[in-house]
Amino acid sequence: MDKIIDRLYQMELNAEQSLDTINEKKLTLKERYDALRTEYQKEAERKFDEQAKEIEASYEKEKNEQLQTIEDEFERNLERIHKVFDHEQDRYVEMFMNTVKELGAVDDE
Repeated sequence: MDKIIDRLYQMELNAEQSLDTINEKKLTLKERYDALRTEYQKEAERKFDEQAKEIEASYEKEKNEQLQTIEDEFERNLERIHKVFDHEQDRYVEMFMNTVKELGAVDDE
């Protein structure tokens, strides 16, 4: 009977030791999981920030290109207006003077 009690006692000790080992392994796995999760989260945040910066840079580049295109087109149109005005001004003055002469307001003739 003592052998059976000793054996049962030994089994209980072994079970407690196994439980402690399992709890230690669970704790180690949890710590490892938490560390990997933290590392993954930091990496995900870093990638997100990197992509956000790339998108922002792309946006700024496109915005500046469009702005430059608009400014260039404005300058071309302004230049065309000035050229038309400079070259056609004499003709408009002549047309105005002909209209005035037709009305009889000028007695130069």
